[in-house]
Amino acid sequence: MTGPTTSPHVGHDRSQAIQIPPSGAQSPRRCGDRPGGLPVVGGAIALVGLLLLVGGAGLVGGARLGAPSSHSGATFVGSEALLSEARASAARGEGPGAVAVPSVATHPSAGPNLTFGVAMTYDTADAYVLAVSLNASGGPYNNTYAPNELTWKFSGGNWSLLSTTGQVPATLGPGLVYDGHDGYVLLYGGRLMATGASNAPVTNQTWSYSAGTWSNLSANSTAAPTAVDFANLVYDAADEYVLLYDQLGLSGSPNGTLYTTWSYAAGVWANLTGTAGASPPSFWGAMTYDARDQYVVYFGGVTLSNNLTNATWTFHGGLWKNASLVVSNAPAARMNFGITYDSSHQEVLLYGGVVHLLDFNVSAYSGETWGYANGTWTLLASNGTMYNPQGMVYDAADNETVLLGANLSFASLAVVTWAFSGSFWAVAAPALAPTARTTDTGRAVTLEVTESPNGGNLSYSYSGLPTGCASQDTPALVCVPTAAGSYPVLVRIAGAAGFAATARTTLDVNAAPTIQEFTASSSVGEVGIPLQFAVAASNGTGSLAYAYAGLPTGCLPLNSADLVCIPAASGNYLVSASATDALGVAAVGEISVTVVPALSVVDFAPNHAALDVGQTLSVETALAGGSGPFAFDYVGLPSACSTADQTVLTCQPSATGTFSIAVAAQDQLGGMASARTTVVVNSLPTVVSLVASSSAVRAGDSLQLTATVAGGTGPFVYVYAGLPSGCAASSGPVVNCTSAASGRFAVELKITDSTGATASGSTVLTVSPDTGGRSVAGGGFGGGAFWWGLAVGAVAIALAGVYGGNRLRLARQGEQIVADLRGSASPDESARTPPGDDTGEQEL
Repeated sequence: MTGPTTSPHVGHDRSQAIQIPPSGAQSPRRCGDRPGGLPVVGGAIALVGLLLLVGGAGLVGGARLGAPSSHSGATFVGSEALLSEARASAARGEGPGAVAVPSVATHPSAGPNLTFGVAMTYDTADAYVLAVSLNASGGPYNNTYAPNELTWKFSGGNWSLLSTTGQVPATLGPGLVYDGHDGYVLLYGGRLMATGASNAPVTNQTWSYSAGTWSNLSANSTAAPTAVDFANLVYDAADEYVLLYDQLGLSGSPNGTLYTTWSYAAGVWANLTGTAGASPPSFWGAMTYDARDQYVVYFGGVTLSNNLTNATWTFHGGLWKNASLVVSNAPAARMNFGITYDSSHQEVLLYGGVVHLLDFNVSAYSGETWGYANGTWTLLASNGTMYNPQGMVYDAADNETVLLGANLSFASLAVVTWAFSGSFWAVAAPALAPTARTTDTGRAVTLEVTESPNGGNLSYSYSGLPTGCASQDTPALVCVPTAAGSYPVLVRIAGAAGFAATARTTLDVNAAPTIQEFTASSSVGEVGIPLQFAVAASNGTGSLAYAYAGLPTGCLPLNSADLVCIPAASGNYLVSASATDALGVAAVGEISVTVVPALSVVDFAPNHAALDVGQTLSVETALAGGSGPFAFDYVGLPSACSTADQTVLTCQPSATGTFSIAVAAQDQLGGMASARTTVVVNSLPTVVSLVASSSAVRAGDSLQLTATVAGGTGPFVYVYAGLPSGCAASSGPVVNCTSAASGRFAVELKITDSTGATASGSTVLTVSPDTGGRSVAGGGFGGGAFWWGLAVGAVAIALAGVYGGNRLRLARQGEQIVADLRGSASPDESARTPPGDDTGEQEL
């Protein structure tokens, strides 16, 4: 299980300022592959070859293994006694063809896949059945191999691994036979699998085995046969040599069809092809030595025209002979079957095989057992329940034919050792098969005894059970382990007439998945801000799968120990996470998370949109959503103002201007919000002037005072004092009134702007008494002097019209009259302040 990838948690650094903005390899060939220049076996056979290489590659090698007709030192016992011994077959959970064999090998039925490529023979010198098999793992189509073959011994109904001196390289489908002439087991050919199944080379290696020692004879073998794939080897006792019939191998091109015949004796290979006559024109058939009839029998296979055949051939005296025309009652055409000579019953035994070419169903496999003797085939049984025989050999020491095969079920490819009693096949020992060889604590598993050879009144006793499980007298024990470990379970079976058998299996118990910790990057999340969930889980069987429920809106569940999402809606969430192993056992953890709305600025306003220099500016930020504490930063501030990490910013601007002020707020989860406002800073207000509309006013004349103001922040409030009687105060910059009395008046003005800043100005007004005349300079039309002047002018004009000659004189007299009228002013006129004096007084 790979560990989870941890994403960094989202955080906020308060110390940071917030800113507003294999080439060229040749494809190998397996048995049945044809070179382009050999129009012998078509593509259909190549497909069958791939199938059978996986399921029953060792059939031929195992099926062709025979034993000589005589056996010095062998003890023959009755069938029933033999079966009693054989019922312990695999009882200790051991046997050839194991997959991924540990230091103590398990029985093949313990492996996850059907073993293949097993070769078996009876070792007459050592008086036991000898088998070699690959130590493979990974499955039939994707295997990896240990560098050497496993060597097995079957004796007294039990399989055991042998520790040998020397080891054969990992080889698929070698030929294996006891060489009666030389007194040792001979191994030849096969595919060297240690380099990998995809490019395994075919070999012509020659090895011998004797008394626990393997010896490589290849260097001493003269004129060895061409490298061969799935060689047929049998000891021809009549001719006193090992007979090799090469079906597939290397002949100028990979996997060429050979059909060559060789002999081996005294360490020397001899090519008999040229003198042996026509050989069987088929491959994937099998042969054995018929000790009763004293010749080699070869049967079945696939012809060059891609058809199954049921031809029977014999080899004797160095010659091949097609006996199909003289034998009677031959079995149906087939390939990949088991065959051997059964000395106990004095006949050749044939079992099973594929009877429908390119049919991959169970119905393609035969369950028939045939006997052959004196040129006649006889059907002995038709209800066999195993297929893909990996090896079939007569065990002279135990006086039985032993077959290593699988239950006839594609759902359970369990390898079982079988024994033939003369009329039926029996499992040599019961099998103890758990419903799962690996389980978790707290998960029920059933230990079931299957293939029991005795069907009546059996009792069962279990030992070595996992903690939490207790023995019961049942063939199907339900067990719920409570502690992890590897448990070697043994069941003892007792029955009538003293029947006793044992079976073993290994049950591996892993601790159930547990969640040590389920966390969120924060217990409070925020809409729009990444939120991380992390699961720390362990134990269980196989890799863990992760699932989530109750996630915040916007978060999608993923099969990952780490989940990062962005919530889309606020609310309170109860989030659960589960870690489930390959067996379906799950552990669950829960946490509560609150998601708040996204951070926003709901109000950002100054205490004054406009103010005067030196006055206090206060800008307040109001937030909504987010998760505090919050950080603030202000920019665009007036002179003499600086940012502050606080909700309210207060300062006194020192310069005028229009300022666009912005605030950026950030919360502890990284949420950000901003807002902007405008502030105008004005200079302090001043009264520039306070001026009357006329410089000379008499009592009763209209009067206008105008104030001019600079700076400040409007609107302004105007307060006047000292106005002439009859003039009412005004709140604006202009006062319009009619003075009711003469005199000298000191007028004062005080203005106040909207910020409370004030400024003052003043002037002095002089109002002359009303003498009946009106000064033109008074600026009005109600003065007496004006009307007098108008009358005199009218008289002058009339006189000028009547007395044209006197017009100039009269005009001058009129001007004098006006001058005289004006000369009636106050006697102290010559003492008035001349215009332009800076006393602030104005003459009216």
